[in-house]
Amino acid sequence: MMAAAMFATMLRDEIKYGETTPYLDDYDKFRRVVFASGLLGTGERVLQGMSPLYGRRSSIPTGGNPVTESLARSVDGLLGESAAYGTVTEALGSAFEFGFGDNEKGVKKAVKMLPIAGSINQANQSITDFIRGK
Repeated sequence: MMAAAMFATMLRDEIKYGETTPYLDDYDKFRRVVFASGLLGTGERVLQGMSPLYGRRSSIPTGGNPVTESLARSVDGLLGESAAYGTVTEALGSAFEFGFGDNEKGVKKAVKMLPIAGSINQANQSITDFIRGK
């Protein structure tokens, strides 16, 4: 499993960058292979919460506290596995954009909730343009 995961990540990097990824050091490349192999199972979520591979921030406000940030990343990771979470996030984001932001972004977020067409960028843009009258 480790060999297959290593081959897959190396092939992806070769296709994407023409070399190994310039964004990770050797230790993080090894961690990525271990994560890709699936050997850690649920334990991977705990490690990603404490020390994310790509340094992403949580969407939950944390006030800059490192412990709270780790917990928030873990909660984001667990919620991100839920199919309904993405739809709820898009619906709330769309409502926010319509209420306080840009109407075009609100329409885009609303269209993303459509089955099939919402996940295809060109279809999403075409539908958004049609709704906005462009």
